[in-house]
Amino acid sequence: MARLDTLPVELLHDIAGFVSSNAVMLDAKGETGEKSRWAESDLAALSCTNRQFHQIFTPYLYQWDQEYGSYAMSWAIQTSSYETLEKTLTLGYHLDSIITLAKRWRNYKENQRHRPIEIAILFEEHRLLKWLLEHGASADPGPVKDVQLEDGSVHRMAQGRSSSPLYRALVQLSDDNAAVILLDAGARTRFGRDDTFFYSCTALHLAATRGLAKTMERLLLPKDTLDINEKDWHGHTALHLAVLEQDHRMAIIEKLLRHGANPHTSNNENTTAIESAVSTGHLENVLALIQAMANTSPQDASEVWTPPCCAQNPNGSARTPPRPI
Repeated sequence: MARLDTLPVELLHDIAGFVSSNAVMLDAKGETGEKSRWAESDLAALSCTNRQFHQIFTPYLYQWDQEYGSYAMSWAIQTSSYETLEKTLTLGYHLDSIITLAKRWRNYKENQRHRPIEIAILFEEHRLLKWLLEHGASADPGPVKDVQLEDGSVHRMAQGRSSSPLYRALVQLSDDNAAVILLDAGARTRFGRDDTFFYSCTALHLAATRGLAKTMERLLLPKDTLDINEKDWHGHTALHLAVLEQDHRMAIIEKLLRHGANPHTSNNENTTAIESAVSTGHLENVLALIQAMANTSPQDASEVWTPPCCAQNPNGSARTPPRPI
């Protein structure tokens, strides 16, 4: 019987193609099972046989992998294997495709599927996130389109929450560093509600809610187009949302006020930021706002609120604005 390594190269390619497309796995009863896993094992074993086999069978292994989940790219991201990532790109993997999470994560669940940059964010691989973006991954791989807001302005918006890596970095992980990297790569800063293009909020609202100082600094740069007093769909400004939070928000509140946030702006329930702070009992936030409002110009003096006059709404009950979604 001829040895495999003595067979003509053309025949080895035929074997690789057959294994990729026709290999099956038999169960204990001898019945046909899922073919994909069996093909992977065979191709991997053949690829590791010798140098010649590695050159012939490895492209077939990666081709199979692309069809059945792109585990190689997922594994490379989770382990920071730049060599494997380079190989996947060379062999035609797409950096914006949805791939299956490899079984190396402690919270792994079957068939979790994400885009490569989302996996990098999930594992807090910031250097690798930069690498993916520099090599062609989109900061907004989901749907985006121009949307006209109520004030008549038109802005490019990411569809919903689930399609935006920036939204995930801000809300699900509160990852300041990942958010700044995505912003530098051009990620959209306005988001639709759920999976729609109905306006929800901006990245500034989310950074204020989560207390992400680096992200806020980046969003407040002159080159950014966000209005510091822009309202979300509840009518809240970023300042409204910051004062609702108790933990470590003083610096955020002061930064917003220093950049021109208006403490007199009301939300859809006609509640100002200081009313919101009082209603939640966050004294430090109230004091920060009072200090800022004490410095208002004379023509604005009639608008200044103090705790005794704003602790309750007209019907006598404290109210807390709804949180952003």
